[in-house]
Amino acid sequence: MKMTARHQRGNTLIELLVSLFVLVTASSGLLLMYLSGNLLSEQARQERIAYEDLRDMMERIQATAFTAIAGNFPAGVANGGGGNPTPYARIVGTYVLPNETITVTYPAIAADRREILVTVTWTQRTRARAASLLTVRTNM
Repeated sequence: MKMTARHQRGNTLIELLVSLFVLVTASSGLLLMYLSGNLLSEQARQERIAYEDLRDMMERIQATAFTAIAGNFPAGVANGGGGNPTPYARIVGTYVLPNETITVTYPAIAADRREILVTVTWTQRTRARAASLLTVRTNM
């Protein structure tokens, strides 16, 4: 049977639905990639800020006399104790991360050697995050 030009004109409903399905699927993939990239970017930004705060604390600890470290950075006390603003907030600037706290602990102490662990914790999208740096100071 021979088809005339009148029967070959236009798109069928099935062709339109298939093309719409392909378009929606591709758009969904692009949107998902954008949202994932945005989430990873925010996570990387917060980690960078946390490590900058850790670095600032480490520099301040390194600049403190060995005999004054324990007094200026009390062991296990979040944010260095009371006061407004807190002592650690004065060191690193204002806390930028949600629910950010900085804690200094001393895993190993000897007469002339002290391990110092600085930990920053914060909340990222209802998930607790933490980063730590360890250094060693000697009485020289």
